Amino acid sequence: MAQFRAVIQGQRGKASRLGSKSSGISAEVNGWDSGISVHGYYSEEDKMDKFEVVLNEGNGYNRRRERLLGTFTMADLDIPTKKKAEYTVTIDDEFSGYMDYYQGHGHAFEKSPEQGGAVACILLQCSPSSTDTWASIGEELKNDSGTEFEDFTKGKTLDNEAADKAVTDFITRKYQEDGNQDVRPFPDWKVSEDDMDESPTYLIVLHLYEASEV
Repeated sequence: MAQFRAVIQGQRGKASRLGSKSSGISAEVNGWDSGISVHGYYSEEDKMDKFEVVLNEGNGYNRRRERLLGTFTMADLDIPTKKKAEYTVTIDDEFSGYMDYYQGHGHAFEKSPEQGGAVACILLQCSPSSTDTWASIGEELKNDSGTEFEDFTKGKTLDNEAADKAVTDFITRKYQEDGNQDVRPFPDWKVSEDDMDESPTYLIVLHLYEASEV
């Protein structure tokens, strides 16, 4: 069985030629001012077929310039796919009020990561005023997230949008419960501009879990 086969078709129908590992195969298709040539050969070093593709100036010029567009192999047919995130993000708790009264949490760490427990936890918080809506609170929380989760992934993949999506989905559920995103959930809150620690806080707890399938 031949290693290479080239097929060309013009006014007179198809014509084909065969090539071996030692001979390789070449083909050229030219127009008046541009053309392309392909040279196929077998690489003994890499144990695979390779094809050089060259762009030229076609048949209309006595002096033809050429440019190598690239050398291609079977590997170039593989379509890159986005790697699945090895972590997922969930929101497992919320608190509204003064931080002195926040009791913390820990239920997500009752199991070890090997048992499906959380591997990291981050608190996202803001100090909404009486005029803030669920929509504006959601944006403040997302701005607070940054890239802190990256510190816990140890080189594994974390979708950069995972935290934002978790916050968006959570806030959406909150304002759906209240009617719409323009609801002001804390109409009586007053934010101290002099000391933010003295202002009431709204926080949510984001936990990072290893994905069950990667």
